[in-house]
Amino acid sequence: MRKFKSLITVLAITVTSAALFTGCRNTGSNDSNSSSQLQAELKQTQYPVTITTYDASGNEVEQTFEKAPERIVTNNLSATETLIELGLGDKIVGMMNPDNEVTSVYKDSIANINKLGDKKTKEIVLSAMPDIIVGRTAMFSDKSLGEYTEWNANGVEVYAQAASVTKGETKIESVIQDVKNLGVIFNVQDKADSY
Repeated sequence: MRKFKSLITVLAITVTSAALFTGCRNTGSNDSNSSSQLQAELKQTQYPVTITTYDASGNEVEQTFEKAPERIVTNNLSATETLIELGLGDKIVGMMNPDNEVTSVYKDSIANINKLGDKKTKEIVLSAMPDIIVGRTAMFSDKSLGEYTEWNANGVEVYAQAASVTKGETKIESVIQDVKNLGVIFNVQDKADSY
């Protein structure tokens, strides 16, 4: 009888341990799902969001976005290609004429974007009704498209690429920062991170 009670006790401990272990595993799985969900939520832009960008002289300026822009104008080819890579090609309502022939993998996508002419046509850019203009810092000067403050006064935000700041050498970190900033502005951080 003693052996039988000992066997029952061992079985009871084994079953209890198995149940506890299974319970812990399920909790871990739920924690993993919660962790994944939390990470996804952390990758969502909380608007309004303020991003540091640059004026034509390379000085830092801030632009605040109340929501993800829906209508984009680009002033250079690299900005256009980056936005296409981030899945935002359908939001580009116009781009300034490319300086060179487009021969990259983006050729077909860029061919379908409305070309707005040379880089000094403010009125044509305004007629495209952009929420944001993305591109080189040098284009946001009086000699070209106009200062960022001018665009802000017309309800248009500006993102001037850090990689185009002429102070010092362009570093790969600047390009990476541009991609990350655009990911935040347009709420596509996952795509920016994978790019």
